[in-house]
Amino acid sequence: MKNTIKILITLFAFSTLINLNAQAISGDEKDGDDAAQKFMLDKAIKSYKKELETNPRNYKVSEKLANVLLIIDPNSNEALKLLSEANNSGFMSSRAKLRYAQMLSSKGTFKEASEVYNNFFTESQADAKLTNINEEYFQSIATPNKSIKIRNVGELNSRQADFSPIFYRNRSILYITTSKNRQGSGFKLVETNYDMFTDVFVAEGNKSYNFQQGKPFFKKMDQSYMQGPMTFTKDYGVMYLTRTNYENNKNKTVVASDKKTVNLKIFRVTYSGSLDEWTDVTEIKLNSAPNADDYSYAHPALSPNDDELIFASNMPGGFGGTDLWKVRRVGMGWGTPENLGPKINTPGEEKFPYIAADGTLCFASDGLPGLGGLDIFKAKFANEEYETPENLGNPINTKDDDFGFIIDKDNKEGFFSSNRNGGIGNDDIYHWKSVDVMLTVKVIDAKTKNPIESAKIAADCINNPDITTNKDGEYKTSLVSTKLCSLNVSKEGYKKNTAVLKNFNETKIVVVQLEEDLSPTTKFVLSVKDCQTGQMLPDANVTLKQMSSGDEVGAFTKANGTLKVGGIALNDEYQVRIFKVNQDGTRYLAKTESVRTRPENINQNVNVDVCLEKIEKNKVFKIDNIYFDVNKWNIRPDAANELEKIVRIMYENPTLVIEMGSHTDCRGSDQANLVLSQKRAQSSMEYIASRGVERNRLSFRGYGETMPVNNCRCVTKNDCSEYEHQMNRRTEFKVINF
Repeated sequence: MKNTIKILITLFAFSTLINLNAQAISGDEKDGDDAAQKFMLDKAIKSYKKELETNPRNYKVSEKLANVLLIIDPNSNEALKLLSEANNSGFMSSRAKLRYAQMLSSKGTFKEASEVYNNFFTESQADAKLTNINEEYFQSIATPNKSIKIRNVGELNSRQADFSPIFYRNRSILYITTSKNRQGSGFKLVETNYDMFTDVFVAEGNKSYNFQQGKPFFKKMDQSYMQGPMTFTKDYGVMYLTRTNYENNKNKTVVASDKKTVNLKIFRVTYSGSLDEWTDVTEIKLNSAPNADDYSYAHPALSPNDDELIFASNMPGGFGGTDLWKVRRVGMGWGTPENLGPKINTPGEEKFPYIAADGTLCFASDGLPGLGGLDIFKAKFANEEYETPENLGNPINTKDDDFGFIIDKDNKEGFFSSNRNGGIGNDDIYHWKSVDVMLTVKVIDAKTKNPIESAKIAADCINNPDITTNKDGEYKTSLVSTKLCSLNVSKEGYKKNTAVLKNFNETKIVVVQLEEDLSPTTKFVLSVKDCQTGQMLPDANVTLKQMSSGDEVGAFTKANGTLKVGGIALNDEYQVRIFKVNQDGTRYLAKTESVRTRPENINQNVNVDVCLEKIEKNKVFKIDNIYFDVNKWNIRPDAANELEKIVRIMYENPTLVIEMGSHTDCRGSDQANLVLSQKRAQSSMEYIASRGVERNRLSFRGYGETMPVNNCRCVTKNDCSEYEHQMNRRTEFKVINF
């Protein structure tokens, strides 16, 4: 990368590169720092080299010199030599170690690069998932992904730098372009390596993302030294734009306390109706600290629903040069900035964020292990946090700077910018598109080599649970490429086999061999019906667990309410759990049955017949064999065994809320029976709660003799038999909610 855009993307981190510590420095070093701060890079190099002639072991200055050399030439062998010497000396900053590892990986010396990266992350106590970077990791991301096609968008790119595309209305894009002159700007940039302005351009595109020639986006906002990158609200009514706080050689906003540093800020701009009518340019305040203007805030990215803004900043509280931060919308403004944390941010630089339609964060980093320079990473958002970032690899990333990545709503194509070899200018805009690849899985008998029909395939890269091979033993599918795909292949009468595909990014034929399973087995035949109607229940969810191994399989009953499961081991115990939810929302109580197979079951079907009770509010379920001693309410051991069934029902149906109800026969006074039944119901509830069932799912009530199930009313002494009295002495549970 030449020095133009390199200075732009390091602008708000450059002070970090030269201020390595606060100790006293020599005159030559200070001259070099002052020149570097003003982007007078040739002068800075001359001063730093003069200092090293006097003090060759001043590795702090070696780092500063290497930093400046790398801005001019990211492949500088002189910078590599300086960083190697500093690394060997043991006196090296964390930032320099990252730069050294970067250069090693960019030159393809992956073994050495992984050693430096691992040493760095161990010392810096970065996220544990970033450790153990090895040569295989670098080979993986360096291997070209043949399912991704890229092209230089030549109609947009100039001999200068063009970068940071962003989607706009009607398949148009906005992007940043650089120019040496800007009419009426008033700038006189002399004695500096940076002699470019940056402006926002717009280009109209068609369905294939071919574009007309770009043209300036703003007509009345061209006085800022630098403009862009930017982001839009989903209705394109508001733009958040990166700009310098320097216009017409004058500071238009409060600047850094040193009065020299040109900082980046984020401005809110409102759309008023036509292309030229963007008004109300207002800086948004993202930091309330007294010295907030000493730092830069840039590269804004809005979430899909516009309620979060992610940006890059070098303000305190981060992990390195520039970090990614987020703020949440509060009314018409924004809340307190939150650092995205050590999974995303490193002691290096993270910048150019973009949030995809599915919430995935895309960004550029030179601190995470990559191929050199800035690499593009993505991090999925799950469980209220971003997962460990994934390097997008070749051909998106190269040994040069790759950044400004965006992706369309279908996750199929997009754009990014890069200064890789073969471009038109310093930085060019590239279009990328993901092309599906063909996977063919062929399953054969390991001994005969004959194809196996109806073999089941489960794959974590295929979103289809019912994959089987055809008569030729094959299954073909078109897939988005993936770095890892596990294929689990099974067939009744055969042992399972697994194939793992790594860096699956091109058309591939995978042959999976299955060995015949000669171990004796049997088969379960499950029948599931409605307990009340006797009707067979299709689509009941069945989970079968082998207790000796812990292995589980799941399936649904067929249209006739049955399910056959083969490959069942003999002389083993299985747990069968069944539940069903109808399309109209009605459901059945889940039930678990234990089944033990016997040696004599070989080559026989083991029938498992289950009936399910439909759940209804206020439906009463009788509990058999709950007995209490006369005028007692303590839970006897035989009653406890029955109550355990209720405990199991509550665990199997975690949303169920019940009432425990107890009834007596008619002998004794009404009041005494009511009190006795109340105590028995409470004892039953307390027992269930003691087994870990939440109390807010349990209640109790004693009904005394008020709800007999027969005509026993104790009108005469012998109007009912003992059996009829026993029918009335019962414990039930009633469904309150589910």
